[in-house]
Amino acid sequence: MDDVLYPGRLCYPMAPDEGIFIPFKPLPRDSPLFTTDIPLSFIPPYLRDAVFKTFYRGYDATFLAVSFVLKSPPPKSGWSPSCIPSIRAVQTMTLDLHYHLVGALNTFLGKGGHVAFTVDCVTRQAVNTALAPFGDGSFDAKYGASPSNLKPQDASGEDGSTQRQNDWRVEILEGHRAAWNELPVCNNDVKFELLREKVGLDPNTIWGPYSNNL
Repeated sequence: MDDVLYPGRLCYPMAPDEGIFIPFKPLPRDSPLFTTDIPLSFIPPYLRDAVFKTFYRGYDATFLAVSFVLKSPPPKSGWSPSCIPSIRAVQTMTLDLHYHLVGALNTFLGKGGHVAFTVDCVTRQAVNTALAPFGDGSFDAKYGASPSNLKPQDASGEDGSTQRQNDWRVEILEGHRAAWNELPVCNNDVKFELLREKVGLDPNTIWGPYSNNL
């Protein structure tokens, strides 16, 4: 995933690519990717034998659905539940994904995958990247200050394509930063567990990330 295409709280690496999969075989159940790759660490251990390449593509598509839900324009009267990435809203959004994603998505869902894993991952990452004492503060470090962490790069060729790409990334990051800093501060901003419950994650269920201690 290119982090400039997604809302800030979805900016984390989807590290595995198609090159890590052996044709017609799942990832080994003891693969370190199940703990080192953030999205895969939210796949329950009992499903690891199902993580083939197509399953992973379908899982990836559910994150795209979350992104689309978050980008849904609210009605003029104010915020609507349709703008919040609840399990129900994400399930509905998956029905509108591009046709070329449908096969992989059906494999993910048909093999036991659930959009709840995706919502769990996204909301937990919101906690992990929030300011202390909740998280490590990495979200605010990126979006709450100047873009000094994005330094201009030298143009890679005569056409300056690398420089233009970097300028584009800085411009989009600035847009995310401006939108974030314009939001009003609310006491509910740090009520992460309430948020997780409201989007449909049962607080009595053991959610991810899961360890490799099977």
